[in-house]
Amino acid sequence: MEVTPKRLLIFIAFLTLLSSFIAGAGFFWPAKWDFKVFGKSVNPDFSLRKGLDLQGGLQLVLEADMSEVSEGDRDKALESTRVIMERRVDFLGVSEPVVQTSRLGSSYRIIIELPGVADPQEALGLIGQTAQLDFREGDTLSTKTGLTGKDLTSALVDFDPSTGVPQIALDFTAEGERKFEEITGRNVGKPLAIFLDDVLLTAPTVQQKIVGGNAVIT
Repeated sequence: MEVTPKRLLIFIAFLTLLSSFIAGAGFFWPAKWDFKVFGKSVNPDFSLRKGLDLQGGLQLVLEADMSEVSEGDRDKALESTRVIMERRVDFLGVSEPVVQTSRLGSSYRIIIELPGVADPQEALGLIGQTAQLDFREGDTLSTKTGLTGKDLTSALVDFDPSTGVPQIALDFTAEGERKFEEITGRNVGKPLAIFLDDVLLTAPTVQQKIVGGNAVIT
């Protein structure tokens, strides 16, 4: 499967996030809000701060639980989460939003500032909705295959030692392996689209039927 470098970088950011959550990362939020990423529950810890740029608005502070993520992957996991949050904030149409990471000792945080937000509940609902990854096929790439993020056990980003080109290694569950083999088998020479939250991330062309429960996207 092949994909352009620009789309690959976007996909790398997402898959790094996915990998961190598969590994067990979560977020601490206090009661009443339930943020989920591929089935991993999160709790919202936010504060409403008036006076953001004299407009009023919302400040949301997310603190990541990295206890089960290796130290070498923590910065990448945090940055990838920021990318996902930033993409969701863009859908709000907020002027000059701020989405940034903060690290102090063992504390990893993402700070989101939304100036002039009139409806904090709507903003929180969009940012905290469950992320959905799925693979699609067909002439218009609109047919869902039934293969989703729940069928992955890991997604690791690496670089080809000979070319320096980034590549992504996917490992599937037993059920995911069966699905992926069937899907790639019937789509040789055709694109297989990967969507996140109904937004197309990439549509690499399947070069051959992929068996064995793992795949590398380069």
